[in-house]
Amino acid sequence: MSVFVFLAAFGALRSRWLLALGLALHSVFDFFHPHLIENAGVPSWWPQFCLALAAAAYVAYEADMRHLIDTYIQAEEPRKISPFDGMPLLELIVKTGIANAIAAQLGGLKGNKNAIAETIENNVRSKIIKEHLHDPAFYEKMSALLDEIIAARKARAIEYEEYLKRIAELAKKVEAGQADDTPAELKASPGLRALYNNLKKPVSVPEQSGNRVKDEQEEYKVSGDPMLKLAQKIDDAVKQVRPDSWRGVEPRERVIKHALFDILRDENEVERIFLIIKAQKEY
Repeated sequence: MSVFVFLAAFGALRSRWLLALGLALHSVFDFFHPHLIENAGVPSWWPQFCLALAAAAYVAYEADMRHLIDTYIQAEEPRKISPFDGMPLLELIVKTGIANAIAAQLGGLKGNKNAIAETIENNVRSKIIKEHLHDPAFYEKMSALLDEIIAARKARAIEYEEYLKRIAELAKKVEAGQADDTPAELKASPGLRALYNNLKKPVSVPEQSGNRVKDEQEEYKVSGDPMLKLAQKIDDAVKQVRPDSWRGVEPRERVIKHALFDILRDENEVERIFLIIKAQKEY
């Protein structure tokens, strides 16, 4: 009997599971009671009563636990706090502005202007390196502009607010893969745009004027531009002759190179332009 007293006292203080266990064991004890003790002391229906009571205690405990889980523990999928969670820094700058991007991803560097600037610059540089093959001329120009902005910042030639404005503008161009003033004829096709940019004469490195960094691109001259016509001719030729799954298959790549040679008549130029074509998803 002392065992049941212990289970009752401990269960009341710690866990109602022990109360249910004690009641269940008590019903088993009552079942064998008449066979072990001459004076049973309980009616014949008493063991069934104790067993039913134990079951009721378990049900009550389970109901309480379910209420606790439903009230305080939600089994829903984790919700995103922001639609910009996990977004790369440059994309965040484009979508939310540089101030919000800094607050969202670089909050731990608050007050350390150099660390914030270097983090943004490293992200821009990484993007330029990653995308360089898609449009070497464009990304080389972006790299030169980045170098000038960094130099101006380190020389304290521009205020921090002006620096943020310029690096944000550059980040937008690098992320988009094109300048804001890109004509509609070139915006529609990254491949055609890359051909046009790289068939043009090499663009000179941007020049500094006083204490200001010039980051204006050379103006596009599309209408009547012979380079545009040449780019369009190459674009059409590649789309007409390209075999299926041609990348990495030398005989199929030679088909495209032969078409390029018919237009360019220069083996070195064919190899240079072919690498740009190979990097374009649309070909």
